[in-house]
Amino acid sequence: MITLRETPSVWHNRWSVFAYSDGEVYRSPGYDTEFVDRLGGDDSCSAGFLYGYLKYGDLQKAVEFGAAFSALKHSIPGDLAFIYKSEAEKLMKGRERGLRIEW
Repeated sequence: MITLRETPSVWHNRWSVFAYSDGEVYRSPGYDTEFVDRLGGDDSCSAGFLYGYLKYGDLQKAVEFGAAFSALKHSIPGDLAFIYKSEAEKLMKGRERGLRIEW
């Protein structure tokens, strides 16, 4: 799993995740985020990725959960983020409809 960050400005980033396995590339949608705090973003991404993979056995779900958890974490100050699965699913569903997520 690798995270991709496009940085048009210090506070505005576009965030996505991808993974590669057996010749296949799995990529999450990108999230336009206004950063409150960068700390813990990669940890949250790993946690979401592991949750998605262990729960569904699917790398596409894993990268989607990883990206959503990390995008949510970046909007929360401090190193720890208590993010509910329902929050990540709501964010992911919004992306599927093509909505731009703004904080």
